[in-house]
Amino acid sequence: MTHEHRPSTAAATRCARALAHAMRSVLLALALTMLATGCTSFYQVDIHGEKGLAVVEPGDTVRLVTTSGAQHVFEVTNATPQQISGDGAHYSAGEVRALERSEHDTAKSVGLTAGIAATTYVVIIVVSIIAVGVVLG
Repeated sequence: MTHEHRPSTAAATRCARALAHAMRSVLLALALTMLATGCTSFYQVDIHGEKGLAVVEPGDTVRLVTTSGAQHVFEVTNATPQQISGDGAHYSAGEVRALERSEHDTAKSVGLTAGIAATTYVVIIVVSIIAVGVVLG
């Protein structure tokens, strides 16, 4: 008669808790990374008003479309009503067809982070169930 060694329920519980803790740590790191980087969207700004191209400020990230249709994304270093500069390039108001400013989109950031968190949570549960099943044999 052979005796099969089976781990105790306490051992299985410790295993599942350790695995869940590790997965929660991964989830937290992922969520913090997503929130730190966030999502941005470009929103068109009115360049035909009194401020002209000065509707954006140094430090803003913009997407500029020229009258020839070329698109350029850059960080603004200088903006006056008649000229905008960044990444070593200068554009006069007559060369600019459209200008968009990059803005942090909180709704996208929260939605993306929540989706990733929910998926990771499901993975944690499934992996924990499998781990307990393997330990209990």
